[in-house]
Amino acid sequence: MPAIPSDGCSTLLLRILLFGVDIFFLISGFVLYVAARNESPPEFLRRRVWRIVPLYWAASAALLLVSNRFNVFAVEPGELAHFAKSLLFVPHFSPSHPSEIWPYLIPGWALDYQMFFYCVFLAGLVLGRVQYTASLMLLFLVAVGALTLPTEPVAATYTSKLMLEFAIGVWIGVAWVKGLLKWTRPLLFLGFACLLVYPAAKACVPQVWGRILCSSMIVAGAVSFRNGTRQYPLMKLLGDASYSIYLTHPILLKPASRLWKLVPLEGWGQFLGWVAFSLVACAAFGVLVYKYVERPLMMRLCPVRRRPPPDAGTRDGK
Repeated sequence: MPAIPSDGCSTLLLRILLFGVDIFFLISGFVLYVAARNESPPEFLRRRVWRIVPLYWAASAALLLVSNRFNVFAVEPGELAHFAKSLLFVPHFSPSHPSEIWPYLIPGWALDYQMFFYCVFLAGLVLGRVQYTASLMLLFLVAVGALTLPTEPVAATYTSKLMLEFAIGVWIGVAWVKGLLKWTRPLLFLGFACLLVYPAAKACVPQVWGRILCSSMIVAGAVSFRNGTRQYPLMKLLGDASYSIYLTHPILLKPASRLWKLVPLEGWGQFLGWVAFSLVACAAFGVLVYKYVERPLMMRLCPVRRRPPPDAGTRDGK
C-alpha cells in the first residue's frame, strides 16, 4: 500500500475510518432485532449460518490459494492450523501478527464477534423477550471482562466492551419498531460532529466509550430516515453486495497496490489516488462476487420467503 502522509489530517482520517466497525456492530444489532425477533430458533440458526459461513469459508480458501500461488503443498502446518481455527470462528493470536487476535482472513475478526452475538440472540429467542435476555447476557460478559481483564484470546474477545454495541443496536431496533425514532435525525449530524472532535477530547472520554457514543448517535439518527427516503439503485447495490465487498477486499488490495505503484504520483496525490482507486476496484470486484457467487449461493441455500417488512409503529409481539 502507498505510504500514508504523516501529518495530523491523515491521522484524523484513519481514526474516523475506525468508527466503521462500531457502526457495523450497532447496525447488526438493529437489523437482527427488526428482521429476526419473531423467527423460530431453528429458522434463525439456519438463516444466519447459511448467510455468513459459506462465503466466508470460500473467501478464506481463495486467500489461502492466492497466498500460496495455488500450490496446496506449499501450505505449512502452522498456517493450516491458523486457517482451521479461523474457519471455526475461534479467536486466536495471528502467527504473522502475534499481538493481534486476527483470523486468516483478517476482516473475519468482526465475524467472530458476529457469530457469538448470533448465539446470544438465539438464546434470547429460546428463552423469550429477546431484547432483555440478549442485553443482560452481553452486559454480564462485559462486566466480567472489566473485572478480570482477560488476556486469553477467546475470553478477551467475548468479554470486550464492543459487545455493548450489539446490545445498543438491539435497543435502537426496539425504539424503531415502536415508532420512537421519528425525531432523531439531528443525532446523525451531532454524531458526526462529535466524531470529528473526538480525537481532541480523547483525554476526557475513554476511547471505547467515545466510539460507542458517537456511533450510537449516528445509527439512531440514520434509521430515522427510513420512511419516505428516496432510494438510489447504486447505493442499494453496494449495500446488497457489502458482505462480498467486505470479505474479498483483502484479496484484491495486494495486486491493486502493485498496479497503483506504477502511477507516477507522490505524497497526498499518491495516497488519495490510491484510496479512490482501491475503493472503486474493491467495490466493483465485490459486486461481481455478489452477483455471480453470493446471490446464487443464497438463493440455493436460503431462499427468501417474501413477507411484508415490519411496520415502524407496530409493537413487538414478544
